[in-house]
Amino acid sequence: MIEISKEQLTEFNGFTVYDAVTGDPIEPKDISNHFERLDSFVLDMDGVLWVSPYAADDWKTGLIEVKKEGKYIIQFADGKYMRW
Repeated sequence: MIEISKEQLTEFNGFTVYDAVTGDPIEPKDISNHFERLDSFVLDMDGVLWVSPYAADDWKTGLIEVKKEGKYIIQFADGKYMRW
């Protein structure tokens, strides 16, 4: 088993998605009429951005991938950025 100290672990404090042109924070409903107000963004372990529909029966099968076209900027709580 791999030994990892508590100091080596970092806490994931979330992220914000911005429009790459305007710099305004966005929600899933801002990128498509298909999404609802209560839908949320999800990042998976591979760094893929998804939308999780609030009304989905099973959030795992209900995920909708956001295509990586450079339209969005993801800012992590630690201040790092990723273009999506």
